[in-house]
Amino acid sequence: MNIRFKIILFIFLFIAMLWLVYLFIIQIYDPFNLAKYTRLRYNAHKELIIPNRGNIYDENGALIVSSMKYYQIDIDKQLIAKIAEKRNLDDNFFYNRIADIISENSDMNKTEVLGRLKHSRANSVMISNQLNETQIIEIKKQLETEHLDVLTIAFSSMKRVYTKGRLAARLLGVVTDVQDESNLKNRYTYRMEGLSGIESTYDEFLKGEAGWREAVYDAKQDRVTYPNLLEKPVVDGASVYLTINSEIQQILENNLNKGLKRYSARNAIGVIMNPQNGDVLAMAGINKDDYKFDDNTIRSFQNMPLQFIYEPGSTIKPFVSLYALEHNLVKPTDIFNCKPIVYSNNLRTIKDSHDLGIISFKDVIVHSSNIGIALVAEKIGEENLYNHYVNFGFGHKTGVVLFDESSGIFRKPSEWSSFTLHSVSFGQEIAINTLQLANAYCVLANGGELLRPNIVKKIVDNSGHILAESKKQVIRKLSNPEDIKLNNSFLLDVVERGTGLGTKFEKIKIAGKTGTSEKSIGTGYSKDHYISSFVGFFPYENPQYVMVIVYDEPEYKYRFGSSSAVPTFRSVTEDILALPDCNVIPDLKMNEQEIVTMPNLIGLKISDAKKILKKNSIDYQIYNDKEDSFVVRQFPNEDVKFGKKNKVTIVCSKDITDFNNNRQAVIQTSLMPNLYGMPLRKAILISKALKIDLLIEGNGHIVKQSIQPGNPVKYQQICKVVAQ
Repeated sequence: MNIRFKIILFIFLFIAMLWLVYLFIIQIYDPFNLAKYTRLRYNAHKELIIPNRGNIYDENGALIVSSMKYYQIDIDKQLIAKIAEKRNLDDNFFYNRIADIISENSDMNKTEVLGRLKHSRANSVMISNQLNETQIIEIKKQLETEHLDVLTIAFSSMKRVYTKGRLAARLLGVVTDVQDESNLKNRYTYRMEGLSGIESTYDEFLKGEAGWREAVYDAKQDRVTYPNLLEKPVVDGASVYLTINSEIQQILENNLNKGLKRYSARNAIGVIMNPQNGDVLAMAGINKDDYKFDDNTIRSFQNMPLQFIYEPGSTIKPFVSLYALEHNLVKPTDIFNCKPIVYSNNLRTIKDSHDLGIISFKDVIVHSSNIGIALVAEKIGEENLYNHYVNFGFGHKTGVVLFDESSGIFRKPSEWSSFTLHSVSFGQEIAINTLQLANAYCVLANGGELLRPNIVKKIVDNSGHILAESKKQVIRKLSNPEDIKLNNSFLLDVVERGTGLGTKFEKIKIAGKTGTSEKSIGTGYSKDHYISSFVGFFPYENPQYVMVIVYDEPEYKYRFGSSSAVPTFRSVTEDILALPDCNVIPDLKMNEQEIVTMPNLIGLKISDAKKILKKNSIDYQIYNDKEDSFVVRQFPNEDVKFGKKNKVTIVCSKDITDFNNNRQAVIQTSLMPNLYGMPLRKAILISKALKIDLLIEGNGHIVKQSIQPGNPVKYQQICKVVAQ
């Protein structure tokens, strides 16, 4: 037994020695190169975390631009084979099931997914790199439910989402994808970079900051809980809130598009500002060939209100008249003989589009006399007029925080020719951008304050902290309120009886100035190509809006501002006034009208109802007005307050039996209003008030309605309307 025991002991010791030698060799010499797998398994590696680019909102918080992340998914065919073998099923069964799940939760079709799985020789097959987060979550969830853990997910790219399509395209700008070398060795981080517009100007706020984290994974690529792992939190981009009102922006762009086609113009440009604080409410530039390009290409084009410069023509005349008034060089009643000015060398003659003869200084502006304003400029002098224009911002950038604004062209008096003093007085030999002109008119509208235009209302980080906020910034105070008010009365008359007559409204007063300028062609001016424009502000008593409309090279017959820019200005104004949150007309009229309360007339004899209405001095119209009839419907309803100047509507019927027995049996009828020619927004508001449902086709102004004006309509009856 002792010998047998010793032999067995020797064998075990020998085996143990061999095992120790084997482990020693593996640990020290690593003949199978196992160390790298150990490092991969237990050494943490860093993962990059890509930030979300910040959102862009309008002044009311309506989302205009956001970002969406896209991911790449890969399928491990080796794992599918193992699962198939374990479940004793064919690989194709799982290929079909995976293809079903992916196609049901994405834009990919099953055939495409199956083709990638079956025909690829690689063990890991890339299925798609264009799946969003929602799609990824659903696909992963369903695969895990069926115990198909064969999916690998990785960040692929990010795209900007423009919720309102092309709205404010040139203003918002465009982004591009960038691969930056990160602070991680041999690693690159993905980010978006703004190339133009808001995206470029505010890129530092929008882009955010990438983060990273250390992670350890097991053989199944599941994350392992591991102590003391480090990370740098990702910082998502901040959100930018613009001063732009998306509804007003849409109104402006819609009308510019219509005008571009109607007047066969090359470009249409518009700017709308709040003159009280300098906020830009809308800014648009449209080219006749825009329809040829996709949305992203349009976003890369120049922002015309800032970069397209042109000679302003007669829209600059009110600044000449203001200087003359404030320095007592002329009075409104002074007389000017507007006969053509012929230069001694006969190289040039200044004349008006119509023979105006002898007119007052006020009518020089009202009827836009080039001759008259040139004579006024002679009284002012070169240096004075130059400095006056510069004070209003001409020849300099406005200071709006947007890249690539043009300062325009305005030469110093030392470089002026013998023609220049006259020329600049009626808007030649000076080139401006549209925002400059709008901002200068804000001075007239607000009583003398030159403001720095605001395009961004505030910038807010993801914690809700305000990083930056715009405030009213007064660059300088100009003139005095009394002279500005007198000068503005000239602009009011331009609309009331002058070249801007087409802008006149019954409900509000508008002040403004038309402009028609020949386009400069080298050493002279074209007789075929013009710039037509109109600048105005309203309501005249307390201006809330300054608007500039410009058409570049309209068809010759529409070359005058009065025949192209003026109708567009009027149409935009109508649409703005019809907005539900626009209080311009109610604020103006409330103090002018005597307010009365509508009495309850339902069930009364028509004779008694008339007595009550007359007693309260309420004007009315009655339908089915017959002797011994009863009031069965009234508009407005009982206790509604309204202006005494408004007319109420009464509907009568001889049959009062049902009404006496059951008040709910009152005839639910009203009369169809006349919607023809009305802006769509206004028509919707009126129809809602009358409980009429509109079925709308098209956009713009109403040209057809299925129920004719004056016909009775039932409660919530549908009326089809066509707008153009």
